Amino acid sequence: MDYTKGNGLIIAVDSNARSKMWHDTITSQRGKILEGFLFCNDLYVLNEVTKTPTFQSNRGSSRIGITITNSRLVRCVSDWICGEEESCSDHNIGNFKIASEIMEKAGQITREYVTSQTRRTTRSLTLIFISIFKCINKTDANKLDEELQGKAKQYNTEDLINDCFSYVTAACNTAFRISKGRKLKTRRTVPWWNDELKILRKKVNALRWRYQRTLNNEDLKSDKKIQYNEGKRQYQSKLREEKFKSWQNTVPQQRSPSLGTQFSKLRLGS
Repeated sequence: MDYTKGNGLIIAVDSNARSKMWHDTITSQRGKILEGFLFCNDLYVLNEVTKTPTFQSNRGSSRIGITITNSRLVRCVSDWICGEEESCSDHNIGNFKIASEIMEKAGQITREYVTSQTRRTTRSLTLIFISIFKCINKTDANKLDEELQGKAKQYNTEDLINDCFSYVTAACNTAFRISKGRKLKTRRTVPWWNDELKILRKKVNALRWRYQRTLNNEDLKSDKKIQYNEGKRQYQSKLREEKFKSWQNTVPQQRSPSLGTQFSKLRLGS
């Protein structure tokens, strides 16, 4: 994780931890620890509800096999499923798809089209589709729909989706005016922020998350609240300490007379 540095990350792992977060029937102690780890590191579980468990043996079955990704790829991965094919292991095979085109464009500003000030956009878009798909029926809407359905059956599903996406993009580029888009605001860094504060903040967020998720046990919730308040106090104390150190390093250390000395000089007129 330390070496990804903003790149996409996918981890398929035998976690040996059970949790309702990845659709298991119970949440074990290891599951709670792993939930906190995922929350602190901004990681996402891709597992979806399936009939087949990820682990199955003579002793029982569970869903301890999980697929993890980071925020960079969470929108690029889809169609996660636990397969039923033979894997020569107690663990079943998890399958998913990665959209390469979306992956290449991840982090870029999406293109926006201006449609409110165009009167003939719908007509222009229709003509572009007719030209791209080489349709014969250009006036009768019903016949045009039947012709497009017939052309769609000739395609492979994946090829059809890719072609339709490129056709729609080409048609929109021709029919609509492209907006300049909004510039993303970059956050200003502060000199007193460091890795220790980052870790403490994530721990406080994890403690708060555990405290808020405890609903049925009042004693346990009270203990979680105490832990959260203590972690928050340590984080705020460290934050003030680092800010003060940064201020001391930034402001030049100059010897100046005290306020009392200056007041005495003013009073005496010297």
